[in-house]
Amino acid sequence: QHRSCLVNGGRYWRMFAETQGWARGYAEFLSGGVCAPWICDHVAVEAVIMLRYLEHFFHALGKAMPLIRQLRAEELSSWSEVAIDFVLAGVWGCGTVALFKNL
Repeated sequence: QHRSCLVNGGRYWRMFAETQGWARGYAEFLSGGVCAPWICDHVAVEAVIMLRYLEHFFHALGKAMPLIRQLRAEELSSWSEVAIDFVLAGVWGCGTVALFKNL
């Protein structure tokens, strides 16, 4: 979905919604992804696009939308879009910190 969104000129966002769903039989936390037009910033995604997405989602289920306490959007990117010259990666206890300190 991410790549398809970028190819079609959009920006892909991960969305998080905190609801008062526990009172109405919904999950208290919802998350998902949405492709938005390139011009949209995180404010537009949170204030307009995410709310419309959730309204359509719950309408399709035949349920009323729960009260949303908080919405948050984070733009996702591809590793190909990040300019990285060098990476030092390792798992716990494999000597990564020692190697880093000796560079």
